[in-house]
Amino acid sequence: MIKGRIIKYIEYKGISKYKFYQITGLSNGFLDKEGAIGSDKCEIIIYHFPEIDARWLLTGTGNMISDTNVLDTSMSSTGASSADDTIYKEMLKEKEKEIAKLNREIGRLQHAVEHLKKGGKLFGFGVEVRTELDE
Repeated sequence: MIKGRIIKYIEYKGISKYKFYQITGLSNGFLDKEGAIGSDKCEIIIYHFPEIDARWLLTGTGNMISDTNVLDTSMSSTGASSADDTIYKEMLKEKEKEIAKLNREIGRLQHAVEHLKKGGKLFGFGVEVRTELDE
């Protein structure tokens, strides 16, 4: 019963079961297995999706989406949510740039390793290789 309501919620949100599993950390196929759901899993779900009305999730009564989300109400009245979103988006962009740069470096180094495995030299790879003989 609770699993059915969870499925109803993720359909409402427009996310896949797989994405739900990624967000919550619950095991793949959890929603398709027979059996009841424990309170620990309900707690995890409500933590990751605070808009779900806990009473609705547990009993099926009331609204799917909580009418009284105190955090959202207080943040929207102060405008902090919008400012925080902007800051987080900027931080995310910077991290994405850094990740892309590091991924390019990893690719370059992997290519250099493959080249070395084939007996090649590292000229042009921008990698300094030191051996015991150099010391």
